[in-house]
Amino acid sequence: MKRHFLLHIVVAALSSALLAGCGPKKLSYAKNASGGARSGLVLPGIYRIVARSNKGFAHDHEEAAKYFSREANEVCGTEGYTELSTAQADREYRDTVSTNATGVNAVPFEVRLNMAEKKGYVLCHSSGKDIAEANQALAAHLEAERKKWMEGIE
Repeated sequence: MKRHFLLHIVVAALSSALLAGCGPKKLSYAKNASGGARSGLVLPGIYRIVARSNKGFAHDHEEAAKYFSREANEVCGTEGYTELSTAQADREYRDTVSTNATGVNAVPFEVRLNMAEKKGYVLCHSSGKDIAEANQALAAHLEAERKKWMEGIE
């Protein structure tokens, strides 16, 4: 019964991580399902990264920052990166599960997972761009994306 409950927690955590943030170009998650990160190329040399630590019932910002850093190092390589704009937040994921795998006489209950999240943009040093140039390009890109989105809802 404990194994079934833990399976629901793992599935819920991974599902929420897959559904949030920008469209990923690649995914990477920890083997123990305690969180992970994903990244997408926004502009040449600039990536958006979303990292989460969903260790269970407590927020762990240090763990989310580790996943963020690991992902940034993976996409930028050995030359390193600079964080352009990042934010940390607490997120709560809720799901209703039952204690009986067959569904017969199941007793539903709510599971709450508290996740720490760090998301933002990084500039890879290998791009050759300076920070001011990268911030200007990113701001122009985000403004264009906002305008497209606004046109889509009108």
